[in-house]
Amino acid sequence: MTSRLKSVIALTLLILMVSGCSSVRSRTEMNTDNWKVYPGVRRDFSDLDDAFAGKLKGPDWTPAMVVPILVGDIPFSTVVDTAALPYDLYQIGQQDDTTP
Repeated sequence: MTSRLKSVIALTLLILMVSGCSSVRSRTEMNTDNWKVYPGVRRDFSDLDDAFAGKLKGPDWTPAMVVPILVGDIPFSTVVDTAALPYDLYQIGQQDDTTP
């Protein structure tokens, strides 16, 4: 196996591992009383806003590393959020049913 092929395989696996991670993270941290649609995409844009506003914790070079990852995650989070849309709508419906 050539080194170029190994690099392509490694990059592909890396992309697959981080794809849609904001969608997963948003759903695990979301309060069930405040469920929203497309939470991963919303989270990506919120984190991008924090990066450009200088609100990220860590060294000064953190935005330089985080911004490309967030921008690259937006299309994957969009796909994951779209696939999870029926579940999100169900959760929102359940939330409305329990409200007095």
